[in-house]
Amino acid sequence: MSLGPVLPQLQPHDWPGLPHASCRKLFPSQGGQEEPWVSLFYPVSPLAAFVGSRRLEKLGQTREDVEREAIANLAAKTLAWRPANLEKPGGGLLGVLKLDDFFAAECILCAEHMRRAEAIFPKGEVLVVGIPRRGSLLAVPGPQARDGAFRGIVRSAFEAAPRDFALTPSLFVMKRGRLLGRLN
Repeated sequence: MSLGPVLPQLQPHDWPGLPHASCRKLFPSQGGQEEPWVSLFYPVSPLAAFVGSRRLEKLGQTREDVEREAIANLAAKTLAWRPANLEKPGGGLLGVLKLDDFFAAECILCAEHMRRAEAIFPKGEVLVVGIPRRGSLLAVPGPQARDGAFRGIVRSAFEAAPRDFALTPSLFVMKRGRLLGRLN
């Protein structure tokens, strides 16, 4: 039975499915307490199955092989970045790029989608990215993240998210579509 295309799916740091799925930390070398997990998921399967060790054995593939396939499937999705003005904590608006799709947060793993966002901003800038909740990815050029307003927006979105949808209040730095690290 084919389970359909596999996609990556981010999970909160305290995800109860962790013992049953083959996962890795989003940014293992900088893992923090609120660091999300990267799981692998068959969303169109009647079982809506996560990839675990038994599935990997059946496939005869490593977790890394299946993750590469999942990211390629994500890259094939048509997604549109859109500008948005979000209210800053304490007043005022901050212009950000926003991606809304059930798998938007997972685009942090996909160089193709992140390079499209970078192309909208001035050349050479790092991109600061927030993935506060499932279905949302927010991005600003590095200099716009310096005053703390973007961090406040991401934290507010994280705290307002339903428990099953909350991912992380952390900010991440990207350049040329690559995840460089977590912004402390």
